[in-house]
Amino acid sequence: MKIILILLIALYSLAAVGHEDTIIKRDGDILIGLPSDYQPAIFVESKLELRLGSKSVTFPKCMKELFALKGDEIITLHASWYHGSEPGGLPPYISLQKSSHPYDFEKHLLINMDTLHPIDTGFSYGLQEDEKKCLKEFKPRSEK
Repeated sequence: MKIILILLIALYSLAAVGHEDTIIKRDGDILIGLPSDYQPAIFVESKLELRLGSKSVTFPKCMKELFALKGDEIITLHASWYHGSEPGGLPPYISLQKSSHPYDFEKHLLINMDTLHPIDTGFSYGLQEDEKKCLKEFKPRSEK
């Protein structure tokens, strides 16, 4: 009986483990690690252009300051596409952040991987009025 109880507790603990984003690796402009539904996956850092599958977006000019790199800063990408689609939940997303450390979350931007529109998270980028205005300037387009 004790063994069954221990096994049930272990299984419950595994189910309760927190969500962790997948780190997206880059080979030049090619993004590595996303599912086939989002291929080709390309991020041209110099132009701030993102393409996932048949959709692409060039980030508005107002985003250039956020992603202007200084010193040893880099743009890191993380993504999540395997969580549920329950009401109020997050859609599949890719997160872009500028930092000198891969887990510095001072300012980052979440992009819906299905629509390439920014996701309003209520924290990070998009809190200030000028940032909200900037996010409305995203104009994703479909590629042929």
